[in-house]
Amino acid sequence: MPPPADLSSVAATVAHELVAPLAIIASAASLLKREGPGERDPAEVDEIVRTIERNVAHAQIVVEALRTLDADGEDLHLAARPTDLNELVTTTVHDLEATVLRHHPTDVVDHGIAAVAQVDPPRIRQVLFNLLSNAAKFSPAGRTVTVELRAPSEGTVEVVVRDQGHGVAPDDAERIFQKWERADPGTRGLGLGLHLARAIARAHGGDLELEPATDDEGAVFVLSLPTA
Repeated sequence: MPPPADLSSVAATVAHELVAPLAIIASAASLLKREGPGERDPAEVDEIVRTIERNVAHAQIVVEALRTLDADGEDLHLAARPTDLNELVTTTVHDLEATVLRHHPTDVVDHGIAAVAQVDPPRIRQVLFNLLSNAAKFSPAGRTVTVELRAPSEGTVEVVVRDQGHGVAPDDAERIFQKWERADPGTRGLGLGLHLARAIARAHGGDLELEPATDDEGAVFVLSLPTA
């Protein structure tokens, strides 16, 4: 599919990608303003500041990605380091609970595994933002979004995002990852979210795939990454 020409589609995509981090930054800043200097516990202030820093970094990554729409992963600059995926998943879910996940209970299942991967944290966070936003977008309010960490084999760790929406037709399993393709043609946007998410995963030596669904469990996306 050729790139859409109308500016409204571009604007919709930019808004979709930036609304969550900007809302989180605004909320965190508001928390800091509610009490005067010295009235809030220093540890709590540090956590609020880290929340702001995480989401500023995420917004910067989004802007960079949108500036390089022709990149398919090989041109992405990565600052990879050993990263605790349990912590990265938990903080990302926490940051989204007041915004895109506010109408969806979210379960994080780690099975007690030590999920340390060699990744660029802000970029993997962008992938998680996209998968969680889509899970909320395509699931009825009140339905649970599940994030599961798995270690299917030595050297690989998986982050599985499962929703309870209408799922993806088998014939569309690869189409939705193509540039300019949308999971639901009836929704607004450029159709770049999953394309960029897969490009980021593959730039890390991993992958992003749609797992075949069983029964009526909705869509199941599997992000695989190399361990540190």
